[in-house]
Amino acid sequence: CRGNCISTGESVTPWKSHLPALGFFLALTAMVSWPLATRLGDMLPVASNPWLRADIDLLVWILAWTSRAIITAPLEIFEATVFHPAPLALTASENLIGLTPISTPVLLATDNPIFTYNFTLLAVTFLTAYTAYRAVRDFEDSLIAGLLAGSLLAFDPLLIHQWARLHES
Repeated sequence: CRGNCISTGESVTPWKSHLPALGFFLALTAMVSWPLATRLGDMLPVASNPWLRADIDLLVWILAWTSRAIITAPLEIFEATVFHPAPLALTASENLIGLTPISTPVLLATDNPIFTYNFTLLAVTFLTAYTAYRAVRDFEDSLIAGLLAGSLLAFDPLLIHQWARLHES
């Protein structure tokens, strides 16, 4: 439906019509991340150099910190212990607070920061693809255009090259 479906009286596309796209993006996310998709709890994305590896390690820690702090001490979330005794240490780096709706339940359920990081990374990639697909599909009323837009945005070769850096996904 183009435009505002409510005011025009047109029906909204049933959610079941999006199942093929969901399956496509789920498979594409797993394929692009292989073999990471099979070892979420004990493997981090491959780092092409030591600086990237250090960045990934820091991001795993930050995601775990924010996920725990948002539950246990939300007013002290920026008082991260990573550069103790420096005050407000989390303000010196990415805080990843925007990812806590995804990461916090996963960390609470698994208590595994590596699993939490990998799951969040794959979820963000998948949701980016699906959101772009829905926006284009709903606007253009074209399945192919939606799938192409979602694939190009979420799996852009420039992003995928360093896609393990969650704050750049």
